[in-house]
Amino acid sequence: MDARRKKLTVFTLVLVIIFNSGMVFNSGERTGLGLFTVFGGESVSDPGSESVSSGGYGGTSPLSEMIRQEAFALSSMEADKDYIDGEGVFLASSLEEAEKTAESYDAELFSFENGIARIRFPGSTADSLIKAADSGKAETLIDPNYTFSLTDFPGESDLKLFNITTPSEDPFLDKDSPCYQYHHLMTGTKEALKLTSGNGIRVAVIDTGVNPEHEDLKGKVSVNYINREECLETRGIDSHGHGTHVCGLIGAMMDNGLGGIGVAPGVSIDSIQITVTGKGFTLSEVAEGLRKAIDLGVDVISMSIGSEGRSIVIKQLTEEAAEKGIVLVAAAGNSGSDLRNYPAAEDGVLAVGWVDSNGERAQKSNYGKWVDIAAPGTNIISTYIITSDRKHVVSGDSNKNAYGMLSGTSQATPVTAGASALCYASNQGLLNSRNYDSVLLIKGALCAFSDPSNKDDKTPGILKTDRAVDFLNSINYSSGISIIDKAGH
Repeated sequence: MDARRKKLTVFTLVLVIIFNSGMVFNSGERTGLGLFTVFGGESVSDPGSESVSSGGYGGTSPLSEMIRQEAFALSSMEADKDYIDGEGVFLASSLEEAEKTAESYDAELFSFENGIARIRFPGSTADSLIKAADSGKAETLIDPNYTFSLTDFPGESDLKLFNITTPSEDPFLDKDSPCYQYHHLMTGTKEALKLTSGNGIRVAVIDTGVNPEHEDLKGKVSVNYINREECLETRGIDSHGHGTHVCGLIGAMMDNGLGGIGVAPGVSIDSIQITVTGKGFTLSEVAEGLRKAIDLGVDVISMSIGSEGRSIVIKQLTEEAAEKGIVLVAAAGNSGSDLRNYPAAEDGVLAVGWVDSNGERAQKSNYGKWVDIAAPGTNIISTYIITSDRKHVVSGDSNKNAYGMLSGTSQATPVTAGASALCYASNQGLLNSRNYDSVLLIKGALCAFSDPSNKDDKTPGILKTDRAVDFLNSINYSSGISIIDKAGH
């Protein structure tokens, strides 16, 4: 078990003791965490450290061995399906550094923006990595340009279009509504909202964009997009539906007489479009989305996307985000296996599995000890858009009032991201500190106070937003994670 995940596990147990004993938090110092990267089952020092420098070792250095292992990992993947063959991605602090790294791999630098470099190899990715390892010239570990996908499915019922005519503050909270948002009752949203609605918290959604004119989102979303040709054409406006669905699950408005509500209706949302069609997007686009979210200074990042390829670029960016106090929430994936999905499986990221309305693990949800928590993800209704075939739409006749039903870890993730936002908003000390300890505390609370009733080897505890928010609202917290009793001892 890696250092950070081990610390989270221990700290989670401590949280339960604290909650039952009435202890409080106070300021304290945090020592170095000793980060590690694991390739091929063996731990090696962080590739950013001196211990992996190739200087003086030729083709037998630790870095060269890591490059070979990365090339070997591609043998179980399909070129141009699981990664873009002939391309690599890495982070660099300057154009000069990026050019030097490209040269060390005998590659061409063809894109460098916001610290993210993209190169073209002279041959296949695997062969080029092996040659770089053998030459001993490489001084930086780079990633193949892995492909990513969305993590949702159509809703699984036979729901047809419904016209909502029953007067109500939020019609979809009515249990008799055919569009009932059951996940709020299941996770305790209503009780949590008695303490906070998430006001002042910013949540970034890295996805297909958003419909900013939707009646349940208008005025509370900012539209952002990366420098990708298709995104430059749509300028962040969602034509797919997935991103709008995710945004609504996090922050759809409350008490406006329309549709349902988000888990954290008081938050503001920064939508970051990295793909228009939901297909064919890669590590370089995901990295750019993460870079933009970090630079925007958000408090929570929701990522309903995934890839089988473990990336040093994603590792570096998620670590940077966590150190800045940003809670990262990502989908565990929908392959129905224990296969790790990234960025969810990265350290510092809250990996979210998917359960149905009965709290049972959905067969398609990924599982394993690396999955931190589970949340409702079956037949979840949220804000949507009208597509030409009206696919997935259950209510509405225009993009301004459309609601759709989707299932997957894509839906469980924003439910959990909304809960994370409420956790942050529940304790001003967390926001004032806004550092890795704040992230650790929020993750620990969500995991410690999850419902373990259906927990087994394949299903983690199920999200209980109210319990985590209540706990965090009850403690005194300044900075750090040292624990004292109420008398100050």
